Amino acid sequence: MTYPGGSRDDRDEDTRILPNRSTAGGDQRGTLADIQRQVRVAGRHSADTDATVSYRTGQDETIFVSPAGPKFDPVVGWLVVTSGPGRGQFRPVFYGQNAIGRGPDQRICIDFGDQGISREAHAFIIYDEAQRMFFIRDNGKSNLVRHKGNLVLMPTEMADRDEITIGETSLLFVALCNSTFDWLATNAPDKA
Repeated sequence: MTYPGGSRDDRDEDTRILPNRSTAGGDQRGTLADIQRQVRVAGRHSADTDATVSYRTGQDETIFVSPAGPKFDPVVGWLVVTSGPGRGQFRPVFYGQNAIGRGPDQRICIDFGDQGISREAHAFIIYDEAQRMFFIRDNGKSNLVRHKGNLVLMPTEMADRDEITIGETSLLFVALCNSTFDWLATNAPDKA
């Protein structure tokens, strides 16, 4: 049968009904926040979407999930691999803290074969939208992080075209957002 907007299977990807799952120790039910952390929406965690999550109690607790679509999370810059494994590849940088590591769950996954980059959060690139500035922060892993050839010992401001080195990999930082452009800025002209 065909439904407006696609087949039934397509529509089911938009709304899922999940059965109640009680814990092994009894009939303890999690909070709505616990439920939201566990719910997966169309193959993505609910934290990655503006999902509407509601539930009802009764004999059987049912969770309804209706995603409103992906959150607005635009790119604010890029890291381009200039030397080492993955040369010529790039990764986007987003608002807030961006963990850099080899693991697929890292916001900036640099997994091109350089074992000198830790799987989990080797370093962070941070974009502060209030100041419209970028920073790099080391996360205390055994291989050092360098910014323009210098050790990163504390959060360090970054500028467009700065070089970062982790393990055998050199990365060129390319900024999109800056003092003249930010995705979240209002379009209203400045008043003198």
